[in-house]
Amino acid sequence: MKKTLLFAFLLIATACGTSKSAVEKRPLYEVLLQNTVDGGKFEFYETITEPREFTMILTDPELKGKVKANDIQTSNFVLLNMGEKPSAGYAIGVKSVEETDRAVIITVEKKEPAPDAVVAQVITAPYALIRINSKKEIIIQ
Repeated sequence: MKKTLLFAFLLIATACGTSKSAVEKRPLYEVLLQNTVDGGKFEFYETITEPREFTMILTDPELKGKVKANDIQTSNFVLLNMGEKPSAGYAIGVKSVEETDRAVIITVEKKEPAPDAVVAQVITAPYALIRINSKKEIIIQ
């Protein structure tokens, strides 16, 4: 009887114990890079799908340690490019990301300097690279 009670107690204790999951829950999205220079000449949003484009991400020194080769199977990568701007004070990023049962909806946020702001007169090209930790269809608004 004592052995049965001891066995039952051990079974319950181990079943109720806490353990870390082998797969940690990642946030829905991560901003990997965001900068006001080195973006493209015109405005565009692109989901990275080509192997050579993903290779460029993998070999970028600024992304070292942030992106792994197998991420292409579990994540989407989105490039938000604001295009060339005539001065400092412009930026592009993510306002919100929402996951539905069929897609991930990204709402883009653009910032511009106030009309009366004193800003450096230098050509900028803001961009952001986003990892979406889902393989669902990407919709950009």
